[in-house]
Amino acid sequence: MEKEGTMHRLTFKKTKASMTGLVQFTAGKSKSSRAVFLKSLDDVTGEEKGMITLTCEASKPRVSPVWKKEGKVLKAGPKYELLHTGKSLGLIIKDVTRDDAGEYGCERLHRFKSKRVVPAYRSKTKLVLLTLEIGIGITKWLKSTEVNEGETCSFECILSRESTDDFLWTINGKTVANDGRVKISNQGRKYMLTIKDVTPDDSGEVVFSIKDLSSKARLTVEGQKLEFLENKLWILHVSDWLDLF
Repeated sequence: MEKEGTMHRLTFKKTKASMTGLVQFTAGKSKSSRAVFLKSLDDVTGEEKGMITLTCEASKPRVSPVWKKEGKVLKAGPKYELLHTGKSLGLIIKDVTRDDAGEYGCERLHRFKSKRVVPAYRSKTKLVLLTLEIGIGITKWLKSTEVNEGETCSFECILSRESTDDFLWTINGKTVANDGRVKISNQGRKYMLTIKDVTPDDSGEVVFSIKDLSSKARLTVEGQKLEFLENKLWILHVSDWLDLF
């Protein structure tokens, strides 16, 4: 504790979390206290497209909190909602994305009432490291299909979000790639496999795989051999009947 004329100074060294609380100065009948944070911010983990709430608590209700991310002031709007109820302070982050990961802090500003200009001072909370667990799933699964030989068939799989991971299409365990008859396409969350002029040899299990996810379906191709044989037999029968004349 130090005193220089009318100025009194209290300095804490090697501070610990257990020392958190209200600091008050008393001189005769006069008292002065500074608003401090009784509850600091905690590290949080959120999911993409979700919503996260950061909260802390001040020792006084009348404070002017300023929320920052990486030192940049955050303002209320579609992305952020600022909460202030009594001593409780909060920041809501909406529609979370990868860009929201980082360090967040809440500072409180206060200006002493005086005829002379006194700079505002601030008190910082513990910064929050916001990490994201990006979940991904399949929202539209492959559907089994049955087509005739020579026709075109398509398989479609849709994910819950866009992904930059490698994906794979297989038929009966064999990897398929783009060629004159097979077309593989990807637009955003949608993945498609199109096969033209299908043959009975294309029949089997179709599998789409990405990361640790997979979707399976059955492709059945009806051949035209039986129909061709029936037509040939009919022609033979007609020829035999004509030979009688």
